[in-house]
Amino acid sequence: MKLSFISLLLFLQSIFALQIPVYKLIKYEHQGVLYGSQVSSLKLAGAHYKNVEEIQRKMALVHASDLHLTLFHVILANKPGALLIILEENEPEKIRDIELYLGTHRFYFPIFFTFQTLEIMELYEQLYWLKGDGIQFVLNSNVEAEGLRNVTLENYYGFLNDYDEALPTVVLAAHYDSFSIVPELSFGMDSNGSGVIALGEIAKLLKKNLINSKPKYNVLILFNSGGNDNFIGLQRWLDSKAPDLKHAINNIAFALCLDTIGKSEELTFHITRFPRKDETELINLFSGFNRTASKYQISLNYFKKKVDLVDNYIPWGHETFIKKKIVAATLSHLERPANSTLEKNSIYDRKSNINLHILEKNVMFIYEALVRFLDGDHENAQMKVQAKLSSDALGWLKKFSSHSRFPTKIVSGSEFLILFRDYVREALGNNMKLQKFHGSDDVYFDTKVEILNSYKMKSKVLDLYIFLYVVIYLLLLWISVKYVGSIKFITSKKSRHKNFNHQY
Repeated sequence: MKLSFISLLLFLQSIFALQIPVYKLIKYEHQGVLYGSQVSSLKLAGAHYKNVEEIQRKMALVHASDLHLTLFHVILANKPGALLIILEENEPEKIRDIELYLGTHRFYFPIFFTFQTLEIMELYEQLYWLKGDGIQFVLNSNVEAEGLRNVTLENYYGFLNDYDEALPTVVLAAHYDSFSIVPELSFGMDSNGSGVIALGEIAKLLKKNLINSKPKYNVLILFNSGGNDNFIGLQRWLDSKAPDLKHAINNIAFALCLDTIGKSEELTFHITRFPRKDETELINLFSGFNRTASKYQISLNYFKKKVDLVDNYIPWGHETFIKKKIVAATLSHLERPANSTLEKNSIYDRKSNINLHILEKNVMFIYEALVRFLDGDHENAQMKVQAKLSSDALGWLKKFSSHSRFPTKIVSGSEFLILFRDYVREALGNNMKLQKFHGSDDVYFDTKVEILNSYKMKSKVLDLYIFLYVVIYLLLLWISVKYVGSIKFITSKKSRHKNFNHQY
């Protein structure tokens, strides 16, 4: 009996060609309109995209290196039942147009991604030569993901020094959430993991500096969520009625947002206007950054853009401050603001997308420029600044690279936030405070890594074999219960009867 069940398992194992980890295309609702892939489950034969006549109602496989918008429309025109895109490890620019298209359209069939391996590429080549239903693909998603609306998100903030109501406040901020067309691959290591790591390091360095000096400003550190949702976290924070924040927010002299700074030594200050002649402190701030940039051989540029009050999309965090009539700027290696959240983010924004040496250099540049401003040292004096990121920062960089920070992954109580609180606590100590708030009305559907099974047999034949094996198994089980059990019972009864006669 046991052997029959084991033989069934061995049979099923023998016909499976490969188990493929796959990542589903995003599904979300924005302003009442659904986008992305609306279906998860599939049971289809496979087809290589080059075999155009084979694609209809099958899972089409295409390698990202071959994929472009024209080809994608050809595949769509042939009405595939599903699509699997095979990704290379480091070829981000090849599918940027595809990412934007997939994230802004709706598809009524499953679309998955996977990273290439030798086994997957062998299967891919086999599909090119095999015709018909030679290889089948099955993915059973028992429960379709539920949409999450108005999720509870969290901001973390705290003063580096004892708050003094007589002093103006400088805010240093970075958003810690990420986004992409694949929730499970939304690591956002440059956008904006680099800003978060930089802010944490700068906070710890400034805290040491402020202990030994008489600051001219209160310094507040803010790690905000919702940066990819029109900076809703910043909006909620600025609207806070908390007693410890109300006075400080009304007394902000300047806010600096760090956003995407881990890839290039050419940085840009994104501003809405240049300082007026009477804004001495603001002039000193930018002059200090210019001089320090020269010292570090960093190309520092300025991009001026007025806040568009009509546009629904907010590209930079500082624009949220500007709407509250607070002077602010964003520092980034991106020369121009993106036109959408999808344009700014990519599934390839992983740890390999960050240049560690450049990130270290940018952190030390920003820190030194801020120290000069906060201490009132506007001359080009010599300062001794550590040349490398701390071992703690490198450790956290590694941890961040293994956790998606997609909106559904960073809700209050999530695994990442439990981890992230420790990071913020290291930077702010006992001064760390938490603000919970509700996100926007957009609906995001959670996903997980799925397993796509492939097997080398026609679906109907497989169903027949499985049916026969199950029938045989149930028949043997019935026989064992009805007859074998009865025989054992009769034998046992006879044995007891003999023992009874022997005793008496």
